[in-house]
Parts: sequence; structure tokens; C-alpha cells
Amino acid sequence: EQVGVTKSVSIPALQARIDVLQENLGRVQSRRAPKDVVVTRVVAQNVLDELREHFGEGKYEEIDATGQSWMSFLRGKKVMPEAEPVLEDIKVLRDRAKVLGEFEQMIFEIAGRIVDRENAARSVVSINGKYLRVGDAADGKGLVKIAEIHGDYVLFAYKGEKIRRDCDCDRTGGGSKKRP
Repeated sequence: EQVGVTKSVSIPALQARIDVLQENLGRVQSRRAPKDVVVTRVVAQNVLDELREHFGEGKYEEIDATGQSWMSFLRGKKVMPEAEPVLEDIKVLRDRAKVLGEFEQMIFEIAGRIVDRENAARSVVSINGKYLRVGDAADGKGLVKIAEIHGDYVLFAYKGEKIRRDCDCDRTGGGSKKRP
């Protein structure tokens, strides 16, 4: 849509208008009775249920955004004692989602694996061109470790989480660049 009318206003005149608006806003706010907001277990549980739904769908960024908004909302609010354990569950879920979201951004190309069902320590997986065993670092920083090697998946350990990455490769090669 085009602007039909323009008006030139000096900086002092604009500042005077802003001052009047702020004064009017202050008057309106002072007339409002302060309302104490109390966070109950039911309210906290509703947030936790929403976050768990997102978690099950792998929407880790959504959990982070909702969790940040929730934490901002809580500032200065009274929290009922029965809501405290639910708030702790929300924090734990947010932390897990952050870790899993970080892991999702990493690319591990599983080119093949040899699984020794009798002696797991002898199993080997080829990831990003390197042959790795259980306990070896899968990334350059040593933060992601190989936890288990199975016939159709590899289990990674990252910041306290165990994360499964399926391998659709056969014993002769193939590959998988799938993210979790």
C-alpha cells in the first residue's frame, strides 16, 4: 500500500509527542490494579505436556523457544510448591532437547560395519571415512563417542544422551547420511 500523505516533523516536536504518549500510558498503567500471578501445578503440567509432545515429534527447536518463553513468564511469579517438580521436569526436558538438537546438526556418514555378536569389542563401524570401535570418538572434538554397534544401527553417546542412528547400508558398503 502506498503512503498518501507525509508530514515533516522536527525532532523536538516528535520527542514532545512521544513524551505525551508515555505520560498517558503511565496514567493508564497506574489505574490498573496489580494482579499477582500464581503458577500452579496444572499450568506447569500443561506446558510440560506440550513440550513432551514436541519432544516425541523431534521438534527440539520448538521446545527451546517455548521453554525460553516459559522461563521469561516465570520471572517474578509466585510458584506453588506442588508445581516445583513439574518445573524441574520442564528444565530437564529442555536440556535434553538442546543436546539432541545439537546432535541433529552433526553429520555422520555410516558407510558400513562389521558386527561381532560374540565379542562387541571387536565390532567396527566406518563413519565419515574412519574405522571406529565402541568407545572411540566419532567427531573431531571427542564429544561424540560410539556407544554400541549393531547390525542395523549405531548408538552414539553425546552429553549424557544415547542417540540411535539407523544404518541402511549392507555389509558390502552402501551408506547412510541420515540424521536422527
